[in-house]
Amino acid sequence: MQPRLSPNSNSASTPKTNKTIKESGELVDTPEIISLFGNNNIASTTKKELLNNSNTLSSPATTSISPNPYHHHSNNLNNKFNFMEIESASTSQTSSPEFLLQTRFEQERKELFEIYSSLDFQKKGTITIGDLEYGLQYNHGLDRIYSPELKSLLSDIYNTINENSLSTITNNSSSINNHPHLVNDYKNCKIDFDLFCSIMQDETNIISRAFLGKLAIPNWRDFCKIVEEIFEEVRSNQSGDVASYIPELAEVDPNLYGLSITTVDGQRFSIGDADHDFTIQSCAKPFSYCIACEDLGYEKVYEHVGFEPSGVSFNAFTLDDRNKPHNPMINSGAITVCSLVKPKEMLSKRFTYVSNFFSKSAGGAKIGFHNATFLSEKLTGDRNYALTYYMQENGVFPGGIKVEESLDLYFQVCSIQVNCSTLASMAATFANGGVCPLTNSKVFSSPNVKYALQLMLSSGMYDWSGEWACTVGLPAKSGVSGALAVVIPSVLGLCIFSPRLDKRGNSVRGVEFSVKASRRFKWSIFDRLVQDIPEEKEEELAEEAATPISIVSNINTNSNNINASTDISGLDIHIQQQEQLGEDIDINSKTLEQKRKRESLLKINTKKLKE
Repeated sequence: MQPRLSPNSNSASTPKTNKTIKESGELVDTPEIISLFGNNNIASTTKKELLNNSNTLSSPATTSISPNPYHHHSNNLNNKFNFMEIESASTSQTSSPEFLLQTRFEQERKELFEIYSSLDFQKKGTITIGDLEYGLQYNHGLDRIYSPELKSLLSDIYNTINENSLSTITNNSSSINNHPHLVNDYKNCKIDFDLFCSIMQDETNIISRAFLGKLAIPNWRDFCKIVEEIFEEVRSNQSGDVASYIPELAEVDPNLYGLSITTVDGQRFSIGDADHDFTIQSCAKPFSYCIACEDLGYEKVYEHVGFEPSGVSFNAFTLDDRNKPHNPMINSGAITVCSLVKPKEMLSKRFTYVSNFFSKSAGGAKIGFHNATFLSEKLTGDRNYALTYYMQENGVFPGGIKVEESLDLYFQVCSIQVNCSTLASMAATFANGGVCPLTNSKVFSSPNVKYALQLMLSSGMYDWSGEWACTVGLPAKSGVSGALAVVIPSVLGLCIFSPRLDKRGNSVRGVEFSVKASRRFKWSIFDRLVQDIPEEKEEELAEEAATPISIVSNINTNSNNINASTDISGLDIHIQQQEQLGEDIDINSKTLEQKRKRESLLKINTKKLKE
């Protein structure tokens, strides 16, 4: 990642004076003059040209154009920060490009200062890197520990300010952790307003995107508050039972309840028992499928596992019309997928290969293994053994596969231990097209992720997948441990953990939370395609549509060329017909809203005529 700030520039050095600026004639798009909306339209205007038009500005006594406009020793920045005040001027003066540019600059600099002041939590007149970090974490869910972009940028800021005193420290902020005696220096390092402006000048860096509301979740605190409200509302649901067919899962505390969210920008939120470890179970299936596709290509995997929902239980003895498992989200398909992962390697290496992929997709998080669950599944896995031999009899597996080892790998992968934070980060990697948002490293190719998400939407919730698609409308995968991983493409991944299951094997609380949250936030991918019309608007349209429909239906019904671009506008047609009915229509007395409604109705009615 390229540094955003030049290590040779020191914000603590004395800034250029107004005189120097006038003589230098530098371009406006420099750290001293910032545009929140880009520099394309003002790139050719120089400070010299701008300041030469001083007749449109206030007198020097009330004017401040220093790039460092606040006083470090003031306890009240707003009183000390004096922006240039615009005096009344003639129309020709106020409409000049220079005047408009200066006005825009002042407004944007004022907005930046409001952001800067909001980070001065202790009202000391300046902010520190610690203040900036806290503001980003508290208001936007960003932590440099989990965001490589933020870590790099904060390190650049630190090194820019302390270039001479930290010559041995590299640009990677992780090096700060290797020098504990410098941590306080790092946290307390002051960022003046000029340096803050230079950071905000690049609207693509993560700090600018956060403060300008351009992250995946812009209003982070409000969002988290609503999520917490829904979470607590669902807590009272005590229905369902823990999985009893696997002895280890039967002993899990049924009241455990946690949730974690990770966005594609690295924003993170957790609540409840989010750090409690649990076995991943069937939530591993879409990730195992992607690993097989990465190794072989999805076409090769498709030769052995299909794409269709099975319509039956996840452990049913059924194959599709090609004599293959219906999809990789049910047991037969997942066992087949495991048989395709490094089949010639030792079983231990195959498991390590899979767990390493899981760790990468979780940003390098530790991936555990619960041996007791693995042994418990082997001991009670008669149905999975029978299913495996049934598939072997039907020629599902490639030649030379040791089916017992493949089934062992399946049991091992189901026994991988994660928590809500880990699984939410894995889901966020899917949401980010295969790139882990916590490391910016590519884990899976985007086409393979696309196939996995499609399968999660159609088959990820066992034989309740169809209803899930209609009520929640998001790719998801549940597991009998009580975990539920949900993906909102290009936005976030989330994990809900609650061991109480419904009769289909899905987490009761997980499903209820997802339904409520999807409705509240309009998360469904179908909400993005079809916009709801408010009931009041529907009533208005229905009321006004009655007359126009009958009118338009009488217009040249023999013509097949009625369209919105006809010579007589929809509004004119409506007026002419109303005049024939004896109504006195005065177009000038109608509001603009009424015009728009009529034109909209004509388009609707024209479409109906075509149909």
